[in-house]
Amino acid sequence: MEANNVCSSAIVAQVLNGVSNYENWKACVQNYLWVRDLWDVVEQTSEPPQQEDEGEFKGWSKRNVAALHAIQISCDPIMLSSISNMTTAKDAWNTLAQMCQLPMPEEAPVAEFIDRTHMLELLKAIKECALESTKGVLTSHTHLANAVIGDSSFTAFHFAIFKGQLDMIDEFLSTMSEEHLKMQDRYGRTVLHHAAMSENTKIAQSLIRKNRELLTFQDSGGNIPLNSACWVGHKDMTHYLYNMTSREFLLSRGNECQAALFVCDCINNKWFDVALDLLRYCPHLAFVEGEDGISAITALSCQPSAFPSGSGFSFWQRWIYSCLKAKGPKLLSSVDNLLLLMSKTIAASDVAQFYLSLVHQAVLNAAQRGLMEFIVEVIKPNIDLLMFLDEERRNIFQIAVAHRQEKVFSLIYGLDTIKYLFLPYCDRSSNNMLHLAGQLSPQSQAKLQQISGAALQMQRELQWFKVSISLSEVERIVPPMLKKHKNEEGETPYEAFDRSHAKLLKEGEKWMKDIAQSSTIVGTLIITIMFATLFTVPGGLSQDTGVPFLLTKKLVKVFIISDAISLFASTTSVLMFVGILTSRYTAHDFLKSLPNKLIIGLSSLFISIATMMVAFSSTAIIMLKGQLEIVIPIILLASIPIGLFVWLQFPLLVKIFISTYGPGIFDRKMKKWL
Repeated sequence: MEANNVCSSAIVAQVLNGVSNYENWKACVQNYLWVRDLWDVVEQTSEPPQQEDEGEFKGWSKRNVAALHAIQISCDPIMLSSISNMTTAKDAWNTLAQMCQLPMPEEAPVAEFIDRTHMLELLKAIKECALESTKGVLTSHTHLANAVIGDSSFTAFHFAIFKGQLDMIDEFLSTMSEEHLKMQDRYGRTVLHHAAMSENTKIAQSLIRKNRELLTFQDSGGNIPLNSACWVGHKDMTHYLYNMTSREFLLSRGNECQAALFVCDCINNKWFDVALDLLRYCPHLAFVEGEDGISAITALSCQPSAFPSGSGFSFWQRWIYSCLKAKGPKLLSSVDNLLLLMSKTIAASDVAQFYLSLVHQAVLNAAQRGLMEFIVEVIKPNIDLLMFLDEERRNIFQIAVAHRQEKVFSLIYGLDTIKYLFLPYCDRSSNNMLHLAGQLSPQSQAKLQQISGAALQMQRELQWFKVSISLSEVERIVPPMLKKHKNEEGETPYEAFDRSHAKLLKEGEKWMKDIAQSSTIVGTLIITIMFATLFTVPGGLSQDTGVPFLLTKKLVKVFIISDAISLFASTTSVLMFVGILTSRYTAHDFLKSLPNKLIIGLSSLFISIATMMVAFSSTAIIMLKGQLEIVIPIILLASIPIGLFVWLQFPLLVKIFISTYGPGIFDRKMKKWL
């Protein structure tokens, strides 16, 4: 029956934070107290027992404390501060109810005075889109247009809006005054708020023509209809309401938070043109935090898909785009202009210091997400941002290493000698860059999930830590004395790498062996078949000389050559796969040795399968000369194994080849950008 050892998550899904979630909170807490026989303490109408009645008072006190504790731990810090000094659960409950429950608008009729028969008739007409029936009911009972239905705070007009019939909306509007349209439900929303959350801009047009003031009405959360449309993601409605809402009102004192929230929602919805338009009126709005504590520049720094460096294109997609050279002057996109506007505003001396913490956090967000363009554009006019550290005392390049963001880390090559300012840094745990490259953190593990196969993941980690045999990508530019530096755990970078990657090393070994074992079986079968087939040349062999009777025919030569190639290729593949199975499987082997063997093995196996099918097809043509209706289907069927292998294994072969011999993940030719 006691709640002293209960956490808030056992009572409510979300702690009470205000009007927005009060109803859900109330239901959860009330049920919790009822089940534990504590609710009567809250709703009691009589005075609590006196201290003179020791037994009864002690029992009541115990249950009161349990109920009060359950209520208190279900509130956020702000709501808790309002009831922290109260001694009874009843007082705490009533105080929260007064704070969070919104009264119904005074204009709203009381439900019990509504003629339910006529209301049901009206709702049925709305549901069936029966315009004449709706018109008839409204003509006879005009008060039903804005009468509240039950305890919901909704009216028949709301249902008509949700139905989306413009003719029916106009019929309602003809019976309603401008004041009726200002009615707000228990959440403070007007009919325009509800219309804004639909995609029918014509309904919004009709409402605004009737009463333009609806554009400025705020709900209990302070949101105007424009915020509601943007929040649900209806672009056409948002554009319309944005054009209809005056900029002076949006940017007036007291509305900055809602305007900032609107810009953030536009950025989150990828509507950069709308966000840019409003920020051109008030550039400082980019650094104002909305009701959710997020500013526009922070929201933009969390949008990887808005920038090429965060798009996640494959190697082939990046190569294709690099080959497309546009002629003429480069046109900046909306997101480019948005970022340029923000960076210029940051550089202004009168705002830089005030907004520095927000800008710094945005740069850190961009470094974590690999948004190279964001970092370059913001830091160029604000060089001091390059010197800031995060909570772990890491600069942006250390953050890039920890999160495995190679594009951001490549920026260090464009700093010339300035880069040596950042290399000796150690974070709060005495980890230098080499330690961070050697540690498999949760952030780096998330990045690795984009790579298929544990062996390729291990190779990528080694590419971060080692470029060739024993030199690492980070190691190339890290001062020698840091290579043996120990962190707080007493580990050198190499020791940290071995410990962090022990599990991945085992998984990579299993992955390699599984592929090698299955491929060895296929290769062995091909060797057996092709070796035996070599002595059964189509047409037979001469008993005297051993020379094939049909040697002069080209197809027989094709058969012999393809058979021999298949035999040699399959033998090579089996030897490579045996080499993989007998490898030592040290961490260094995953960088070049094992990938090379796998590339040769899979390539040889592919060649052996292809030439085996060529040998088979040539034999079929020789034996079934002139019977194309049989030969052609046989050749087509023979191509199926080749197609299956290409479909199943060739993409893996390409990935391994690009990962091993491709241009690399780091851009060492990065142009000077600072």
